[in-house]
Amino acid sequence: MKKITPTEIPRVGIVAAVAILLVISLLFLARMNAKPDNNDYVSYNHTVSPYTLGELETLVVDREFSGLVEAQQTLTLGFELAGTIAVMSVNDGDLVKQGQLLAQLDTQLLRGELKKLSAQYKQAQAQLVLNQKTLKRQQTLKDKNYAAGQRLDELQAEKIQLQANKTYIQAQQQQVNIRLKKSALYAPFDGQISVRYRVKGAVVSPSEPILELVEDNQLQIKVAVPLHFSKQLKQGQQVNIQTLNNTETLSFTSTIDTISRSVSSGSYTQVLRLSLPSSMSHQQLSNGQVVVANIKEPRNKTGYWIPNTALTEGLRGTWNILLLSDEKAGKRQIQKVAVTPLYFKHAQVFIEQAGYLSAGRLLVSNGAQRLSNQQWVTTP
Repeated sequence: MKKITPTEIPRVGIVAAVAILLVISLLFLARMNAKPDNNDYVSYNHTVSPYTLGELETLVVDREFSGLVEAQQTLTLGFELAGTIAVMSVNDGDLVKQGQLLAQLDTQLLRGELKKLSAQYKQAQAQLVLNQKTLKRQQTLKDKNYAAGQRLDELQAEKIQLQANKTYIQAQQQQVNIRLKKSALYAPFDGQISVRYRVKGAVVSPSEPILELVEDNQLQIKVAVPLHFSKQLKQGQQVNIQTLNNTETLSFTSTIDTISRSVSSGSYTQVLRLSLPSSMSHQQLSNGQVVVANIKEPRNKTGYWIPNTALTEGLRGTWNILLLSDEKAGKRQIQKVAVTPLYFKHAQVFIEQAGYLSAGRLLVSNGAQRLSNQQWVTTP
């Protein structure tokens, strides 16, 4: 037997490794060329969720505009006279009724002056009575030729003077009474005190603001909208309103009362005045509260609403959807088509009408990014 030298050992290892690799390759090729067993091979088609196109619609866009709740009447009340506030019977937030006393000035000086004028009036009245009696006696004496005519003339002049003085005192009394009346501040209508500017004991001047009164029973909403948009609106149109009531969202329907004819030069908008439903009260809405008006705007575009998940991004900013063909042998074929999105709203998108779209047509509702054009799929 031939003896293997140390130099021949590496060559034997290489030959063995090559032989093993050759056997593995032959086994792999044989496996690949073998015919598959019917039980091992099953044809697979991806299952998609279809969406059915609805009827052709005209695009109606929901526009949202912010507005304010405002009272139809808001008055700043003050005294016509100067003086010291002696009574302040209301505070911020108080509800008041028409004719209720709100504040009163100190009237001690006016009442003292009224007493003085009353005494002067009684004095003038007594003098006039005396004058009339004296005049009557002098007239009797003159008829008997016992009195001169000059005395009668003097008494007649005195009578006229006393009557004028009496009228003057009456006018002075009337003025003081008017000043007394104006020293009290009454509510001109039912409402709520929004601001109290002065307190009891304060010295005020004429027309100085004392209180601000808001007629909260007659609240309205003012909303500014663009000029071109206001042309589509009309009086009596219903508008959905939303606002926050404490921590909850308050929703209700309001009616357009008037559309302002004037245009704001700064914002180029017109003001809508909306009335509130009779069920709303000051407990739910307050003067100055912010609201959101949702107004529907029809546009001259027709198309279909589809889920935004049905859109796939195409080339150069285009958008595609995947239409599904009629069913053949339980399968449908995908057709990729380009569409024009016109309006996005929450989880939906409105696409423009096209010749290859029609009501009842099926399309892939989601997962379109995992599919390709002309691919065969199945539907549930």
